Amino acid sequence: MKLTRLLVLAALLFALFGLLAACSDSGGGGGGDGAATDDDTADDDSADDDAVDDDAVDDDAADDDATTGGYALGFDGASGYVESANALTPAPTTAFTAEGYFWFRDRDYTNGVMLLDDSMWNGAALVGGFWLWLDAANGLQYQVMTTGSSAPVIMSVPFLNLSLQTWHHVALTFGSTICLYLDGVSQACATPGLTYLPSSAHLFLGRADQGPPSFFQGAMDALRISQVARYEADFTPPTVYAPDVNTVAVWLFDEGAGTVANDATGNGNVLNLNGGVAWIER
Repeated sequence: MKLTRLLVLAALLFALFGLLAACSDSGGGGGGDGAATDDDTADDDSADDDAVDDDAVDDDAADDDATTGGYALGFDGASGYVESANALTPAPTTAFTAEGYFWFRDRDYTNGVMLLDDSMWNGAALVGGFWLWLDAANGLQYQVMTTGSSAPVIMSVPFLNLSLQTWHHVALTFGSTICLYLDGVSQACATPGLTYLPSSAHLFLGRADQGPPSFFQGAMDALRISQVARYEADFTPPTVYAPDVNTVAVWLFDEGAGTVANDATGNGNVLNLNGGVAWIER
């Protein structure tokens, strides 16, 4: 009788241990049998868990002011342009540098097309500011308003020097001289002997503020406006725009989405994207 009871007890214990083992195997903590994908989230996410690689812009603060990589703005040549929400703050008054990276689609600009326009008008009269544009006959051209002059200072860079469908750094400076640099090499310089007439108008990219619109076809990236002439001789185009006391605005165009491009300086010079402007990867 005792033997029979012992055998029954042993059988019950064996069954209990088997039941516990089965419950353990079917739980969520198993190494490979629980979930449809394995539990190593570093491998299972649609994007890697390393935020340095997954963000639209690099998390490394040392690289956040880089002028290359990330995104740029593409202009369709039909309706795309950008306009600042307000006049530039602080506005350049006696000297300036306007610079950035540009990609030119072609030379078919019958009426010319504006790249940067910070000109100011009083009715039909031009009274201040500067602009940089592509002229059908003369190539890359700048115009700057100065005191004592009823017409702007105009200088041009022939299309011969402007290779297409590649990125160029372009810089326009006003200080003791007015000079246009292409990829760090001076192209067209003048000594006006006059004072710059500043603008309090909105900044336009890709089309003119005044007159019949003619739209730029190509791309822009990493624009910077300064209230000082940053270059007085040939230079290596910058790979980083580190804001300083002379920086008015920096737009890196690394947002990658939306209709606003933010000013990296903290001065609040926001740009609004209009029409056929698209974010493109560089």
